[in-house]
Amino acid sequence: MIEHDRQLAWRMVQVMVAYAPDQGLLASVAAGPVEDLFGLKQLMRQEAEINPRFRICLGMTNGLPEELEPFADRETRLEAVPTMNTSEATPEEIALMVAWFHHSDTSWAPMLLDELNRGRPDDALFVLRLLLASGDEYPHLREKVFLEVFNTFVQLNFAMYRDELKALARQHDDLRRWCLDMKRGPADDSESWATFLHDLRGT
Repeated sequence: MIEHDRQLAWRMVQVMVAYAPDQGLLASVAAGPVEDLFGLKQLMRQEAEINPRFRICLGMTNGLPEELEPFADRETRLEAVPTMNTSEATPEEIALMVAWFHHSDTSWAPMLLDELNRGRPDDALFVLRLLLASGDEYPHLREKVFLEVFNTFVQLNFAMYRDELKALARQHDDLRRWCLDMKRGPADDSESWATFLHDLRGT
């Protein structure tokens, strides 16, 4: 939208500002869509003149254009502002907004998992086990778990947790098949990975 239909992107900003349920999520709107559309200064000024929620949003941006600085509210909490009338939002707009909110709300998870993989691998393995155990409930996420969680753990911690990983692959047949189809394992331990796969084939 930002590249091809900035007016539509601006409309989505208005919807997200109207529906943001708390200060934290409004800050995500400020740091993402609003900052990306700073070129629409006149539209933002007009919105800020009538919309106290948008003024709070402007107050949480970085690099605010000088023309908009007088409209930035850095003191008022969102909870103190009445909810605006949002009845004009279409079902399609609501669906897109919810998807964006969900992505923003969970974007911290990969960063946390990376920290665990590098500094607390026991905890990372615990998270991996939880995700694999939820396979029956969320089958559409299996490949994403394999690629982004299991594979990341293997790349960083294979040597130390080889037996645990083998047990997981034997416990979850779809994971075992995925491992056998992998083109490569840990870059620094290809021989051990080959042995690992050999053991899985014999399962």
